[in-house]
Amino acid sequence: MGINIFYEGTIMNGKLLKFASKKSQVTKVEKKELFSDNPWHVLVVDDDEAIHDVTRLVLANFHFDNRPLQLFFAYSALEARELLEQPNDFSILLLDVVMETDHAGLDLVSHIRNVIKNQFLRIILRTGQPGQAPELSVIVDYDINDYRTKTELTTEKMYSCITAALRSYRDINTIRELAADREKLQNKVEQRNAELEKINSHLKHEIEERVVVENLLASTNDKLESIINNSTALISLKDTSGRYDLVNKMFTLSLDVKDDNIIGKTDHDIFSNETANMIRANDLKVLNLGQAIQCEEILPTQGEENFYLCVKFPLYDSEGAIYRICSICTDITERLAAQNKALHLAQYDSLTGLPNRLLFLDRLAQSLSKNQWDKHHLSVMFIDLDRFKLINDTLGHDVGDQLLISVAQRLDLLVRDGDSVCRLGGMNLQFC
Repeated sequence: MGINIFYEGTIMNGKLLKFASKKSQVTKVEKKELFSDNPWHVLVVDDDEAIHDVTRLVLANFHFDNRPLQLFFAYSALEARELLEQPNDFSILLLDVVMETDHAGLDLVSHIRNVIKNQFLRIILRTGQPGQAPELSVIVDYDINDYRTKTELTTEKMYSCITAALRSYRDINTIRELAADREKLQNKVEQRNAELEKINSHLKHEIEERVVVENLLASTNDKLESIINNSTALISLKDTSGRYDLVNKMFTLSLDVKDDNIIGKTDHDIFSNETANMIRANDLKVLNLGQAIQCEEILPTQGEENFYLCVKFPLYDSEGAIYRICSICTDITERLAAQNKALHLAQYDSLTGLPNRLLFLDRLAQSLSKNQWDKHHLSVMFIDLDRFKLINDTLGHDVGDQLLISVAQRLDLLVRDGDSVCRLGGMNLQFC
């Protein structure tokens, strides 16, 4: 089945279809939408009305990739140029060569490729005068995609020509879309790489800062641990339930226990009930008061009971709640012994061990005050050893001292509980 085109009419399937022999007087572009479901847009440019009618008739039921055609018609190169310069998505241009001028079609091709810069439109030249535009010359000099004479475009060849052009246009657009997608993806990758580089730089800076802080913290912890473990005080941390979290080296050495035997345990697991109750009572004072306290505690140290002066204070978490109790206990056993010794020396005679003048006056004042309320009588007796100086001079001071000690002991055995035998000095002894 073929299409033979004549200037006087068109014969199709052996039937004569009459058309006007003169050109239609069309002043504007004719656009007729045949389909609406995403059709392929095809622009037909020819100054012959019969060519438009035949093209419309032949391609009426054409589909490619399940998409129909939508035909647009222009009757001159000028009309086509105006249409092409508007936003459009034409896939194919069916273009006549000779229209308002002998080379109007070729000029339009040059305008499309060089001015509009549309390299994707598939251009098919259809000419009824091959001599005006020789095929080889046109293909070499102009960027067209197919060249056909109007007499050879049968229905089958028209279908083949349109199919090939649409397939080419589809593939080019696919490549173009892929290239655009690739460019977008590349831009996203570059943008993401820049973001990641920025993030990595920020993370690197944070890591460097964290390393500095961690090193400083480690150094501080080492120093703190060294200070704690070299301290002579007993240092410990407990939770609010009384379980040990931390003890220093002196704590374990003084109590003769290992860390593993203390951590996680309470005072009742380590000490006697009496000692544990005393320690827990002081810890509860810290929890109840919410502030530091100072107290004395008696702790068993290597088989002996030693006296400790303890400072206990609470540790608060970020929410302001007490979560630990810190205890720092200093052994004051020797200091108390020295204080007691100093007090004894201040109140007792160093030779006989009897209360001296200072303690005698204190006890005398207490007895006088008490007897004033009780209405009891008070007696004071002064004893002087006769010829004591002769003993010192003849037998020596050591013998004299032994005599004073012996007399003091005998007198101390003679008095009642509550009575006092004192030495004021020299050989004078008093009963009170």
